[in-house]
Amino acid sequence: MKQLQYNLATNALRLEFPPEWDGKLLTGLTIGIADLDATALLAPTAATLYAETTLGADAARYAGAIFLAPGATALSKGDPILICGVAGDEVHRVKAYDAATREVKLESILDNAHDATEKVYGLFATYTLDTTTVATWTLALPVVYTWTPTGTGIPITEMARVSKSALDIAGLRRDFEDKFPRACNAFTSPVDKFDRMAAMAEREVERAIINEKLDIQRVVDQSILADAIMAQMAWYWVLQSDDDMKEEREVMAAELAKQIKGVLTLPLWEDADQDGTVDDGEDTSHEHEFERGW
Repeated sequence: MKQLQYNLATNALRLEFPPEWDGKLLTGLTIGIADLDATALLAPTAATLYAETTLGADAARYAGAIFLAPGATALSKGDPILICGVAGDEVHRVKAYDAATREVKLESILDNAHDATEKVYGLFATYTLDTTTVATWTLALPVVYTWTPTGTGIPITEMARVSKSALDIAGLRRDFEDKFPRACNAFTSPVDKFDRMAAMAEREVERAIINEKLDIQRVVDQSILADAIMAQMAWYWVLQSDDDMKEEREVMAAELAKQIKGVLTLPLWEDADQDGTVDDGEDTSHEHEFERGW
């Protein structure tokens, strides 16, 4: 589940459009937020869309970059964009952006040639949420976002929770590079998608242990979760491999199962209410209890 930071004026919300939405037809987008009793916490409010622009120069088929027209809004690494043209529309992701030249390097090459003045759309939206009214945005409050498009698609929903902290493991990239160097290389070259793979692994590990009533977003010693998340990432790498890596898949499946089991059996503190104190039921220290008998 996504986390909203408690008592913060600048919570950055971001939505990448579902494939069912046609970026060319989207004319507006609102976000509304309610609690689980359907009480509105944020009335539907306009989110910020990327201002449509055009190419600033012709782009050849198989090119790895495009140039935007003067006045175009800057893009960021990882942004998904839609490039339209008579030869066909195509979706790409930004690898890098040069603000001085308006050059957009792409994670993949163009499928078609495009003429200057053909349109470019951003397939994402942002909104900055203020949670400093703590009487409304109370700690641990679960909420539902409703994103409502105009011109295309139907509304979609997401859940989040107001939190003082979230699971963001320090040093994860360094440790993954040391422990799984080949997998790390696959995730960073020629395109650096490490952060996206880590986010997917975190979600999957969260789902894997949620049935055991463990909320990984509330575990205080986050380093306990690092090996499980890294094993999940390495599993993604071998999952798409050929038969020549069958043994690696078997080894990584066993490693992932071991790490998930380890999280569920290691002593840990799950600060459910984030009050900074160990309350009853939050400490799973697994202390041995001695019994009488032979």
